[in-house]
Amino acid sequence: MTLEQCNISDVINYLLQQQFFKEPFFLIDRTSKKQMKISSSSEIIKKMYDKIFSITKLWEEKSELEFIQSLTSILGIDFEEVYSIYKIKSEALAEGEESECLRFMFALSESIHLFQKKAIEEAHLQILRKFDFDKNILNQLLGLLSQNADQDLSLYQNFYILKKYSEIVGIKLEQVIISKVFNKIIKKVEKSYKKMSCFNSSSF
Repeated sequence: MTLEQCNISDVINYLLQQQFFKEPFFLIDRTSKKQMKISSSSEIIKKMYDKIFSITKLWEEKSELEFIQSLTSILGIDFEEVYSIYKIKSEALAEGEESECLRFMFALSESIHLFQKKAIEEAHLQILRKFDFDKNILNQLLGLLSQNADQDLSLYQNFYILKKYSEIVGIKLEQVIISKVFNKIIKKVEKSYKKMSCFNSSSF
């Protein structure tokens, strides 16, 4: 399967939007059960699409390495980390398999995954600043919320992904948009921390 047959437009849009954005302008949580209207989100996603699509000619010219270098540069992520995973996955493809489309998907999905991971870490740091306990404790508490598919946490994480995209394309996205959701998370973390403290006290 060639890259043209793969329909790169659909691949880029799918990987940019999955578990994150719903047209025309809704930020969603990862279960798609909760959504928030952000008017500028559609423009942000469109401009990110344009940036990525503009470098696909490198891939079409068989310059896969240059494509990944350009992509990771746009996203501000580590090239070596993405490329090492990409190599492992692409080399595992069987000879003669419809691999060009899959290799393109590997390169783009791993890049977006790393970008989102960094954005979520930054989102968690914003939460940590509201507390005076250790980062490891916060990670435990947020981990519990994630295990329970907490929609507010997921929506906040996705907001930060959108925020980082907005910085790349030069569209300002104010933190105040998500302030109500942020405050809900703070209350949930406080409640979970109190439960954890009570449990630890009673175990002695």
